[in-house]
Amino acid sequence: MQNCDECGKELSMPYTCSFCGEKYCSKHRLPENHSCDGLSSYKQDVRDKGKVYDGPSPPSASSGGRAGGRSLTIPSIEGNVTYYLLGAMATVFVVQIALLSLGFERIHNSIFVMHPDRIEYVWSWFGSIFAHGSPAHILVNGIVLFFFGTVLERKIGGRRFLALFFVGGLVAGLAQATATLLTVDVGALTPGTPQYEGLGALGASGAIAAVLGTLTVLNPKLRVYLWFFIPMPLWFLTIAFAAYDLFFAATGGAGAGGVARVAHLSGLGLGLLYGVKLKREGVSVRERLDFGGPGGPGGPGGPGGRI
Repeated sequence: MQNCDECGKELSMPYTCSFCGEKYCSKHRLPENHSCDGLSSYKQDVRDKGKVYDGPSPPSASSGGRAGGRSLTIPSIEGNVTYYLLGAMATVFVVQIALLSLGFERIHNSIFVMHPDRIEYVWSWFGSIFAHGSPAHILVNGIVLFFFGTVLERKIGGRRFLALFFVGGLVAGLAQATATLLTVDVGALTPGTPQYEGLGALGASGAIAAVLGTLTVLNPKLRVYLWFFIPMPLWFLTIAFAAYDLFFAATGGAGAGGVARVAHLSGLGLGLLYGVKLKREGVSVRERLDFGGPGGPGGPGGPGGRI
C-alpha cells in the first residue's frame, strides 16, 4: 500500500506529481498543496538559465525534476554541477596517469598532492581535490558524489553546491596538512622518499564529506544503502562514518591506514555546520535515494593519504 508523501495517508491509487515524482493523495496532489520541490527547482532553473521552451510541459519524474523541452541557449552549469565535478575528476585522473607514466612524478606531486611541507604550493590546494591515487579510489568517490551530490544540488542550487564542494575540499586538505605538521617531525624526513611523500594527501573525499554532512542535517532520515544492499537512515551512516575515522585517527594518527582521517572529519564538520545554517533558513530535502549508494566517502589506502 502506497502512502501519501505529504500526510502519510494510505492510498490504493496515488497521484504522481509530474514535477517532483512523489506520490500524493487527492488533497495534496497539486504542487501548491505539497510544497513541491520539483516545481520550485523547475522555475528557478528556467530563470537561471534564461531558457525558452516550446511549451509549458513539466519535467518528468525520471528527469530528476529538471525542465523538459528544447533549449534555445547553451545549457548552464546550474543544475549540472555534480556532473561537471565528476568530469573534472575523471579528466584529472587521466592527466595523473599520463604524468606518472612519463616519469614526471615530481611534477605530479607538486600539482596534485597536498603536502604539509609544500603548503605554499597554493595550486595543490585545488589540484588535490580532484586527484586520486588509484582506480578504486576515484570509483568510490565518484559513486558517492553522484548519489549524494545530485540530491543536494537539486535543493540548494548549483552555485551553493559548488561553493560547498570547494570550501569543504580546501578546509579538509589544509586541516590534514596542519594535523600532520603538529604530529609528525616532517623536517626529519628526506624529501622524495616514500616516507616523506606519504605524508601528502589527495582526493575528493573531504569535499564529499562536506556534502554528506549538509545532506544529513537537511534530511537525516534519508534512506540509503550501504554497499548497495544494506538499508539505513543517513544519520546512522554519517555517525558510523565519523566514528570509524575518529577511532583510527585517535589510535593511528591523522593519516592512519594511508587515509586522511582528519580531512574526512573536517569536511564532515564543515558540512554539518552549513546544513544547520541552511535549515535555519528553511531549507530541507525531501528527495529519496531509492537506489542508494555506497557507504561514507573515502578511498583505499596506499602511498599518500587518501582524502
